[in-house]
Amino acid sequence: MMVVYLLQWDVVWNDKQANFRKVRDLLSTVSVKKGSLIALPEMFATGFMHAPKEGAAEDFSLSDSSTVAFLSDLAKETESVVLGGGIAVDGSCLKNRVGVFFPKQENPILVYDKMQPFFSEKKYFSAGSEVVSFDWNGLKISPFICFDLRFPEHFRKAVSLGSEAFYVGASWPSVRDSHWEILLKARAIENQAYVFGVNRIGKDPYASYAGGSCIISPKGEVLASAFDKEMVISAEVNPEEVREWRKEFPVLAEAFPFF
Repeated sequence: MMVVYLLQWDVVWNDKQANFRKVRDLLSTVSVKKGSLIALPEMFATGFMHAPKEGAAEDFSLSDSSTVAFLSDLAKETESVVLGGGIAVDGSCLKNRVGVFFPKQENPILVYDKMQPFFSEKKYFSAGSEVVSFDWNGLKISPFICFDLRFPEHFRKAVSLGSEAFYVGASWPSVRDSHWEILLKARAIENQAYVFGVNRIGKDPYASYAGGSCIISPKGEVLASAFDKEMVISAEVNPEEVREWRKEFPVLAEAFPFF
């Protein structure tokens, strides 16, 4: 059995160091089991920015990114996998990016760029072009970001590549709060996969946020929920639960002959 930890807080607008401190403060309230997975909200270091402020964008390599350096250190300190991201400079483009950090690697072992930038993001951000996945102790996980959640075809693509769990880092606004958990459950149920949905609370210049971070089982059961409070939630997950459920109720075999 492995443990997933989701961190939910009121992200400080455009203040990376304050958010780095907040992550460490929150983690100090729990005893993180070695070999776990720690997941942070979308653009956790700056808050969500439709139009990036000066100093917010980074090249997302250890040599010139305070966010990458922080996430790399956090993975080493906790001896766990860490998922977190921000605004990445990619050539002449900006990408809304999440990185996957392993304890013994300084730079991210994998990055995912948001494939569905929100309407107001499109002026400044370029869309990612591919679904990706990584292996965590035998569980294959695909990362996604916020608005991606409304596009089930991307999650289906991840399943076709063998994924058994999804991370969804978000800045999901209160005005559409009722959609958040429903869509997370739908992605879990239709793909018979774990879903780790981590949102923020509080407000920024654009919107207010109601949290609702949750960990959902392959059967659509809520294993842990943060509601609208600042907190860390956690749950045990098991790759065999995904595989056994897919065999017991072989819905995916109707879509994919290899199941």
